Amino acid sequence: MKTEAEDLFEAGKVYYESSQYLEAIEYYDKAIELDPTFAYPLNGKGNVFYYLHRYEEAIECYDKAIELDPTFAYPLNGKGNVFSDLHGYEEAIECYDNAIELDPTFAYPWYNKGNVFYDLHRYEEAIECYDKVIELDPKDAYPWNGKGNVFYDLHRYEEAIECYDNAIELDPTFAYPWYGMGNVFSDLHRYEEAIECYNKAIELDPKFAYPWNGKGNVFSDLHRYEEAIECYDNAIELDPKFASPWYGKGLVYQQTGELQMCHASLTHFYRVAWKNDFFEVVPTFIGMFVEHFKAPLFLYQVFFVDHVELLTSLGLHHTVNDVLEECEPVVDFIEYLQEGTLIQNEVERLKLIGIVQLSMGNPLWAYDTFSKLDDLDDTDLMGQYYYIESLNGFCGDTDGELLTYVYERAEKFSTNSLEQPQQLYYAGLIFYETSNHSLANEAFSQCLTIDKKHLPSLYMNMLCLHNLNELEQRDEIALHILEQERRINIHGGKGFLQGVTPQDIDITVPGWSQPFYKFANYNEISEAIFLMWQWIAEHPAQSGVYLKELEISSFLYEPGMSSALEAWKFNEITKQKIEEFKSQKKDQERRLIKEKLTVEFILIPFEKEVLSQNELEERIANRIDNESKAIAEKAHKYLLLVEYYFDLGKLKPESAILLYFYIMLKSEFYGKGNFSKEFVKSTFEGFLTGSVAVSLSGAAGSFKVVIGALGGGFIVILTKYIESEIAKIDPKNSLQQYRIFKTNFINFIATEMENEGDDFEKKYPMNVFKPES
Repeated sequence: MKTEAEDLFEAGKVYYESSQYLEAIEYYDKAIELDPTFAYPLNGKGNVFYYLHRYEEAIECYDKAIELDPTFAYPLNGKGNVFSDLHGYEEAIECYDNAIELDPTFAYPWYNKGNVFYDLHRYEEAIECYDKVIELDPKDAYPWNGKGNVFYDLHRYEEAIECYDNAIELDPTFAYPWYGMGNVFSDLHRYEEAIECYNKAIELDPKFAYPWNGKGNVFSDLHRYEEAIECYDNAIELDPKFASPWYGKGLVYQQTGELQMCHASLTHFYRVAWKNDFFEVVPTFIGMFVEHFKAPLFLYQVFFVDHVELLTSLGLHHTVNDVLEECEPVVDFIEYLQEGTLIQNEVERLKLIGIVQLSMGNPLWAYDTFSKLDDLDDTDLMGQYYYIESLNGFCGDTDGELLTYVYERAEKFSTNSLEQPQQLYYAGLIFYETSNHSLANEAFSQCLTIDKKHLPSLYMNMLCLHNLNELEQRDEIALHILEQERRINIHGGKGFLQGVTPQDIDITVPGWSQPFYKFANYNEISEAIFLMWQWIAEHPAQSGVYLKELEISSFLYEPGMSSALEAWKFNEITKQKIEEFKSQKKDQERRLIKEKLTVEFILIPFEKEVLSQNELEERIANRIDNESKAIAEKAHKYLLLVEYYFDLGKLKPESAILLYFYIMLKSEFYGKGNFSKEFVKSTFEGFLTGSVAVSLSGAAGSFKVVIGALGGGFIVILTKYIESEIAKIDPKNSLQQYRIFKTNFINFIATEMENEGDDFEKKYPMNVFKPES
């Protein structure tokens, strides 16, 4: 006779099987309360939490059930399912194996293990598991469907169809094999049959998202793009976390030239896709972003945050390097803003971060930022607008979640309750985003009532009137815009782009962020700007002289943003952060140079002992002298060595220059057999321009630093010494001993000082130079 706890468990099981999960949990809890040692209701609760995707709670229930009854195989199977869903495949297999060990006749863990092997593309092992299930339960349709999926992946289409047919024969109400059969026919380009199969799967299970995606793929292949989008949207509505239809939509929009929607769809695909799903399409995916979208910050996230392993596994190194070069200062600036030291106002700080992220093509990061802003202050309509824009950046339209979000907050957008021009302007943009052009126009008009010079509102006012077919009023506004632009131009301004250029940005001055907001304004009203250009072209008599200042199509994506970021990047406030990055890069370059020099057998002897600067100079000079004629071939290595030690601060500036000239003179003589004044002159000019730099472009880079330390007069007098002594230089003597070369130069300085007297310092401006003879 059943106990009361067992009756409650059975009741909970009935509710669970009818998908009434809250009621199921209620009865399971009552059973547990009556008999805390009863493992079955705990396993039942685990199943409920599993189907609700509350995985931690599911694991907790399964573990308690296992603890109460270590011989109970079902909770081990349940745990395996949780791990499988979370892609913890090794843990899942271990759980299934433990369940099978407890009950070898238990078919479920065999079937689930087959699914794991299928996901891992271990197809032979998957088939073995499915065959075991068929042996244990010949009337079970699921393993036949699983085998069909394996054969489909292996392109063994006839065997796949046979398996699907067996599954359908065993269970004619089973939707999955119909879906699998549709995939087979789709691959075989038997599209009508594929659609029939997908339709049958949908008929059997209207909540099944996958056949809708399959139909979308067929219609996409047939270039029936509207029907494809409709199918993908149905799949997404049924399962918003299903990645494939988002990817399919992106490909369709790419084909139809709707690149903004393509960008949004592919970004959403990335947001919801599991790693394996993403990796299956990654070359095409990255290629689409590189070819069609200005989204460097998104690619930075893909390569340098989420999937660093792609740097070595794909042939995309050039693309990645370009992305890193473009994004490192941006990421650095964002990190600096996130520290909160530059802008104390949290709302303004978050807005700036989010706008940079969105404008550089990463709506996912921007959405996270504007979500924080929304929690902090949901009355700031600029923040609200960009929250919507970032959401739109990966949803692709203003339906569903986006539209619901706007209307839930509609009371904040009432134009009667707003007095600040910026609030009214962004209220207008929010209404425009939802195609409510009347309310948008009302907001822009009210903004202009308060601030007649608010040019972005004027542009948007014109656009709204155009969309409302109020053409006479539109033309009046267009003429007003031209007059405003002319007036600004006469006074040396830059219209709505005023203050975006780097020289206009000084972040030590209050309100320094406004130029960047004005760049944001440009993006916000770009549609209106295009309309203005079109209007000018269609109304030459009314517009009069064409305003060159309006021809700014080149600013659409780059200069506003990049100019602002460049200005910020090199501004004194942020320079410290940038210099830290450069310092790290410099250290890395030094290590590479050191490795190169070590290979060339030069560096290590100098690092085995600590030498003074004079001792190091003498050691290097002795090696150079010992090379004799071989110096012509090895000059580059020695020049690199000198620059390396100068960059480390282990060689004095005057020693570095003397060694540098000495190496080049020896190389010139032994390479060509003579000297010339042209050679000396070109070397001299090379020092002044930095073109003689050997390698460390990210570090010292050139001897301009030396000239700054010694004064240009030092190079002048050294060059004069060499020019005047060319005829006297004896390669067998002075060019075989650096000490003689240096001593003669010191003596030459002494003679010049004596000859020039008080004019010496004027003629040769340099810092005091007293090298030891």
